[in-house]
Amino acid sequence: MNTNYFFTSESVTEGHPDKICDQVSDAILDAILEQDPFGRVAVECLTKTGFVVIAGEVTTSAIIDVQKIARETVKSIGYNKPELGFDGETCGVLVALSEQSPDIAQGVDENAGLYQEQGAGDQGLMFGYASNETPEYMPLPIMLAHKLTQRIASARKRGELWYLRPDGKSQVTVEYENGVPKRVDTVVVSTQHHPDVSRENLRRDVIEKIIKPICYEWIDENTKYFINPTGAFVIGGPVGDAGVTGRKIIVDTYGGYGRHGGGAFCLAGNSLINTEKGLFKISKCQQIGEKGLLVKTDVHPMPAGAWYDNGVKITEVLITEDGYQVEATLNHNFRIIDQNGNYVWRPVEKISSGDRIAIQTKNRLFGDNVIPKFKFTHKEGTAPRRVKRYTFPETLTENYAYLLGLLIGDGLCTDRGSIKLCVCETEMQNIVQRIYRQISGEEGKVYGHWAYLGGVELRAYLEHLGLTNAKSFEKTVPRAIFNASKENYAAFLRGLFDTDGSVRIDGRNKNTIRIHLATTSRRLAEEVQLLLLNFGIISKIFTVSMTEKKGYIGGRKINSVHTRYDVTIKGSKSVQLFKEHIGFGLSRKQKTLDENVPAKRDLQIIPNQRERIIRLFQKLPLSEQKKDFCKIGRLTRSSEGKATKELTYEKAREFIDAYGQLLNAEKDFTELQELILMEHYYSPIKNKIPSFAHTYDLNIPYSHTFTANGFVCHNSGKDPTKVDRSAAYYARYVAKNIIAAGLADRCEVQVAYAIGIAAPVSIFVNTFGTNKIPEEKIVEAVKKHFDFRPKAIIEQLQLRRPIYRKTAAYGHFGRNDPDFTWEKTLLSQMEEANDKVLMTLRHSRKAFLVEYTCGFFLLALLLIGLIKQIDLPESITYLLSGLGFIGLAGTELRRYFGDRYKIMPTKLSVTKGVLKIRKKNVYYQPLGFIPDLNIRQGALQRLLGFGTVHLQVGNSNLELKDIDNPHQILEMLENLIEETRKANLVRQTMRQ
Repeated sequence: MNTNYFFTSESVTEGHPDKICDQVSDAILDAILEQDPFGRVAVECLTKTGFVVIAGEVTTSAIIDVQKIARETVKSIGYNKPELGFDGETCGVLVALSEQSPDIAQGVDENAGLYQEQGAGDQGLMFGYASNETPEYMPLPIMLAHKLTQRIASARKRGELWYLRPDGKSQVTVEYENGVPKRVDTVVVSTQHHPDVSRENLRRDVIEKIIKPICYEWIDENTKYFINPTGAFVIGGPVGDAGVTGRKIIVDTYGGYGRHGGGAFCLAGNSLINTEKGLFKISKCQQIGEKGLLVKTDVHPMPAGAWYDNGVKITEVLITEDGYQVEATLNHNFRIIDQNGNYVWRPVEKISSGDRIAIQTKNRLFGDNVIPKFKFTHKEGTAPRRVKRYTFPETLTENYAYLLGLLIGDGLCTDRGSIKLCVCETEMQNIVQRIYRQISGEEGKVYGHWAYLGGVELRAYLEHLGLTNAKSFEKTVPRAIFNASKENYAAFLRGLFDTDGSVRIDGRNKNTIRIHLATTSRRLAEEVQLLLLNFGIISKIFTVSMTEKKGYIGGRKINSVHTRYDVTIKGSKSVQLFKEHIGFGLSRKQKTLDENVPAKRDLQIIPNQRERIIRLFQKLPLSEQKKDFCKIGRLTRSSEGKATKELTYEKAREFIDAYGQLLNAEKDFTELQELILMEHYYSPIKNKIPSFAHTYDLNIPYSHTFTANGFVCHNSGKDPTKVDRSAAYYARYVAKNIIAAGLADRCEVQVAYAIGIAAPVSIFVNTFGTNKIPEEKIVEAVKKHFDFRPKAIIEQLQLRRPIYRKTAAYGHFGRNDPDFTWEKTLLSQMEEANDKVLMTLRHSRKAFLVEYTCGFFLLALLLIGLIKQIDLPESITYLLSGLGFIGLAGTELRRYFGDRYKIMPTKLSVTKGVLKIRKKNVYYQPLGFIPDLNIRQGALQRLLGFGTVHLQVGNSNLELKDIDNPHQILEMLENLIEETRKANLVRQTMRQ
């Protein structure tokens, strides 16, 4: 990555429409948690001029007034005057809440469902991020942006700038040099205002009273300011824009610097999404989200959720070696199979050439043949004899789908007055005439090798179906095909392959059926590839240069100047699927396809499984290894020579069937089974092309994956059982602790869950090469000492409290609020614990002095009496002497054997990665034996506060002054947790 760059983050004020919705949702959550800490809440909100809509699922014993909470929240933000166009007192509040689905609840409740432990409230993945470039361990751009919007709000509420209104935005661009923030290059502030303020006054006030107090140490004479750059911002809030819960996910997290999960990501507008209504461009998917139509996912079809228009973004186009491609923003995650053979998420920016992207071949969805209503009107003055009386179907039929395939293949589509097809052989001419008769009741006219069917009405109807007025190199799949049924999908492809497709049998053993489609339209080739994929058919696009190549049609020489694209079907399984579902209409081609060729093994592979197979094979009994029933031993041997290098699906299934009983308890075996069940095709990345595109989000609430352009993709007020909230907090907590301990300069933690399952399915730690100790050591410690189970997260971070309303504006992270427990670090918690221990020690010191003083005082009285020969009753003498000796002896006994005066592990503190003992805590301590933990210091050293302090853990003895690198610190803390059961606070703080 280039270390010199500009990076931009934005924030919005609490009066922004999306933030209104976030605050209303979380205010309802807080109200419920205040009465019922175990309530289940998933509340969404929508706002526009004059109304607020609240919808979601709630299961609780709490009784709350939802309308009142919504109104009070809106008014507290600042929408409390009619002149603002939106008033919490008078706006409409619509409520549509129901109980949580029992199918989900049984996975979250303890002792319910398939698993007894409390599981995750949804599947998905979450990211936590931290860096040391600011005191808050956050990226500088987002922290400055948040502080600007907070200052705008405070200036409005205090009346410092009388003309400010609730809605507003900030944006900060920071210049980085060698990966370190150097200066603020650009500041953008847009704030809603009263119509009577001048633009000059507003600009001056915002720069002097808002920007400079916040950014003073980062701005210079070259910093650019854009204040309300459109000129005016009087109309704002819900009047100017609709608001939706959860739309400011980047603002809420790390300003785009660190990734986020559990929400929607951005795909370019041309990306195709596979739904129950067919293939739709994501730019046209708003109604899909609104209606909850089924979308093809990584698991099974799931109903779509929200749809967002995210505007123009920086994107990259990913193109695989097979020609599959998709365009997405840099933070968009795709499924790949990594070098270890694991099925993992990877963002676009981290994907490189050769990475194998997962392409889905199962779980197929087709459309319903619905087409818009067609109406045709002839031009005024058209002669009656020229008017054709066609009856056009209201839905797409197989005949029209097949005809569209013929026309896209060998039709002349630039004539708007008729349709014209090339028919170079008798059988094709007969097929075309049959189709003409069936759709129009008459035959076409044949001139040479062209068959015509006249009528502007028919041509207009075909154009209505999506047949464009395009030349051969501009042709595309008609839009009606994208939402066609399975039968009409097949009919279109059959017509296309009848004209521009070919089939032959070749190969060394004459058992390989080759099927391919030739076209000069790159876009047509890509779209056909996706249509084939919906049948599970894998194909590859080959590019063939036609320069200097000549062809002949009817004896006439043709010189082609356009590149040819060949869509070639890959693998015997794909050929068989083509034969079953599509086939050819031309008998000579179908005859070749039907030839009885020897069966051929399908060679589709699951990449990078060799090490996994070696591990599993070695766990088999030696007798089974020698037998090697499924002949998989070749994969475990050297990869040189003729040894098998990759595992095929066919061989993997044989292995599973042969050794399922012996290996079913092995994690590797389970993961291999999952890969087989998903049955993805893994295509290597060939190119990544930087670009810009209008991007959109489509959220699939219960799946977080959907299929776009063949790729298996990730997309994206909830209570803490929803891991997209609690686990995001915990991931931030872990990342921040790693940075605070000095183990790295930047850290990102990813955790993923399956719905209803407690243990995460994966934990990933990335320090971006800034780690101070081996990264695998950090990963090992994170997995060992941090408990990512939902119940443990909720308890450790104390998340069943009404604390969420204040998280809903100005970011969830980087804020110094005692309720934001995920922002605490090991250092801060140990310092807090030390302060408590120190206070206890001070009280103990007072008690120590009082007890000793009392004992000495009583004995002194006796001594004075003896010196002055005062005659005391014998009972008084015994009483005073007894109390005196008991006081002194009891104090010493408690000092040596009680907990009051002992060195406890809570007195350990970590400062910048170095473990220390606070000397104040050892002034009045004995050698202080604690089982498995000895802290040794000489008495004189202890009293005078100098010398080496030795820490003994088990059989190891370390000098604290010599522990000066994080590696030793980490190992020592691990040993403390493992071997010192009474080191409760150290263990607790590490786990937190």
